[in-house]
Formats: sequence, C-alpha cells, structure tokens
Amino acid sequence: MDYFFQEEDLVEIGAKYCYIQFGDSIHDELVQKVLQDCIPVKQLKSKAVEKWVSLITYAHAKVRGNHS
Repeated sequence: MDYFFQEEDLVEIGAKYCYIQFGDSIHDELVQKVLQDCIPVKQLKSKAVEKWVSLITYAHAKVRGNHS
C-alpha cells in the first residue's frame, strides 16, 4: 500500500529525528544524511534536496526551542 503523508508532518518528523540523532546542533550535511530515513522516496523527489534541508533545519530550530 502506498501512503502519502502531508509535507508538514514529514518535516516535523525529520526535525524531531534530527534532534534525537544530533541534539541541538545540526548542519545541512547531517540533515541530508537522514532525509531518506524520514521521507518516502516518492515525496522526497517532489522537491529539491536543498528545499527539504531548509524546511527541516527551520523546523529543527523550533523543536530545539521547545526543549530548552
């Protein structure tokens, strides 16, 4: 069965995953490494990698702020 998740949900999952894996400090290369762990291939291909990295990095800053 093919599932389709909302982009906002995937970004939030990616941000939380990065927070769990890397803590407070992340950079683009770390986010790129985990994209395939968090985002289904079909949706990952719908945007440039840089866009996903940007969205997740921004969301990570919000997640980090909630845990301070």
